[in-house]
Amino acid sequence: MAGITGFNEDRFIYVPAPHTADVICEELYESLVDWNLDEKISTVTLDNCTTNDADGLEPLKNTIENIRESVAYWTATPKRIEKFEEIAKFVKVHMKTKISLDCKTRWNSTFNMLSIALPYKAVFIRASRVDKQYTCLPSEKEWNFAAEVVERLRMFNDITELFSGTQYVTANIYFMKICEIRVKIRQWSICGNPLLETMSANMIAKFDKYWSDIQGLMGISTVLDPRLKTLSLLMCFEWLFGTTGQVCEDKVALVMDLLRDLMIEYHVEVEEEETTTAPTSNMEFLSSFSARVASTRPESMMYKSEVERYLEDGLVPLDTKDFNVLNWWKVAGSRYPTLRRIAKDIYAIPITTVASEAAFSTSGRVLSDHRSSLTPQMIEALMCSQDWFRNKYRVDDKDKNAASFWSCLQDIQEGL
Repeated sequence: MAGITGFNEDRFIYVPAPHTADVICEELYESLVDWNLDEKISTVTLDNCTTNDADGLEPLKNTIENIRESVAYWTATPKRIEKFEEIAKFVKVHMKTKISLDCKTRWNSTFNMLSIALPYKAVFIRASRVDKQYTCLPSEKEWNFAAEVVERLRMFNDITELFSGTQYVTANIYFMKICEIRVKIRQWSICGNPLLETMSANMIAKFDKYWSDIQGLMGISTVLDPRLKTLSLLMCFEWLFGTTGQVCEDKVALVMDLLRDLMIEYHVEVEEEETTTAPTSNMEFLSSFSARVASTRPESMMYKSEVERYLEDGLVPLDTKDFNVLNWWKVAGSRYPTLRRIAKDIYAIPITTVASEAAFSTSGRVLSDHRSSLTPQMIEALMCSQDWFRNKYRVDDKDKNAASFWSCLQDIQEGL
């Protein structure tokens, strides 16, 4: 089964074995042709593995397996769910949230399963006494270990939710939060628990693999937040490397070099637009004349001055109430026209993508090892219906916020 998710479209297709890149690519291409989208897409983003059957929590698999099997047992049928709820009432445990089985390849799904199951420890213990078929009750040691894992993963979950926002800019918060994660992983690597240390080693390997590909652009997005600029970037590199001095300053300098390269590229684009459009009024002529005069100045003066003026201006207080970085560039940022264009493009980029298997977890797992006989057509009907209902009843205020997000970007673009 494969899931393809668009802005307002979900499609679930049966993909025959073997699930090789060629087979999946062919199915994807046929779907795009069927939707008449094959000539309207420039890029497609996929995960980087052929079979997504492991993640950073793989070392913990055996330790939390009894909790997973317990949840699977008590959610297998409606009758067992009802019985579990009756036992909870008997032991006077209020069930705020129903237990749900995780997707083994998604750490946040495992986090949710464990965090929900832990408060019902007494229910599981009582259930083992009244149902002799239930034989996978976790030990006290396993419960304690699960509690420790949940506390360590809670930060990841909170940051993931922050990164997944759709009604506000996310690129400017990336660097600080990623540094926070990296520092925590470093601490876990020397915590004394062999399993957690192995888990952290896996996480560090993944972190280092992707870090070099994205740090430059995300560094620029940090600099372009008037509350952060280069000082915040320097502190982040100090946290990452666990040191201060020239090494960190050199990293900041590389980011600034990249920003200045973008300044040249974006300024050329502005100049081409201005020279290809004939002025229709005296004011437009004067504006074009001023731009042409500016373009005759030495590059070192033209590009450095705008960046340096921006950096030399004081920082916006970090605790400014209801600060909106897009609104700032829309109003105050008009003093830096080229930087403003860069900010408009970078801040339009969301820093997360939705994993392909995440579509199956929007309301718990529709397909699992314990319930896997639904047809592709039924899966598509269930998931699409859920998506339509969710969008239909979305809170109006959130829609207004989303509209405001994109209108700010449009206003910035129209003002250039």
